[in-house]
Amino acid sequence: MVEHLYSELIKIYEQIRKEGKFEIFGDLDFEVVDKIDNKKQRIAKQKGNKILVKLNAVILPKNALRYIIVHEIAYIFVKKYTRKFWKIVKTLYPNFKVEQDALEKYKKFLSDSFERILDQPAN
Repeated sequence: MVEHLYSELIKIYEQIRKEGKFEIFGDLDFEVVDKIDNKKQRIAKQKGNKILVKLNAVILPKNALRYIIVHEIAYIFVKKYTRKFWKIVKTLYPNFKVEQDALEKYKKFLSDSFERILDQPAN
């Protein structure tokens, strides 16, 4: 599961880079983790040259993963939710609002149900 999510994140990031709407100096990588700051509902966090993504994001659709990546890329440039932050997000993902709203619905599922899925015995 970790490898699958990591691979998807890299593919999406490469697509964003190919669109040529931004340039990051240096390498940006991803790390799939079990927890982020012990906050159940946090899905991702930009930390240095990495974007930490919680393992349970593996169940999200690609568009939601793209929004997460774009959101964290915006944090590289702007550390607060300002007009400039949202302008960057909108430039990289014009339809971000749809995925942002969808993620709000997924948050409870991500924090509650994923643990139950992992606890089920394998067939």
